[in-house]
Amino acid sequence: MYHEYEVYSGDRLVASRIAATAQAALFDYVRSLGCQDEEVEKLAPDSISWRGAVFRAVQVSSEPNESD
Repeated sequence: MYHEYEVYSGDRLVASRIAATAQAALFDYVRSLGCQDEEVEKLAPDSISWRGAVFRAVQVSSEPNESD
């Protein structure tokens, strides 16, 4: 099941992603910025740190999206 997540850096909304989990949404976002997986520190199921910045994902859709 896929859901829509909003990705935040601090209080700032930086992206919206469709993903199976919050962490998948976060990794998709930071990869789009050129991040390598080994550069990421997992902080919690819904937050990561990359180069000192902390990103968190918040699920915004209550209904799952259809996967293609």
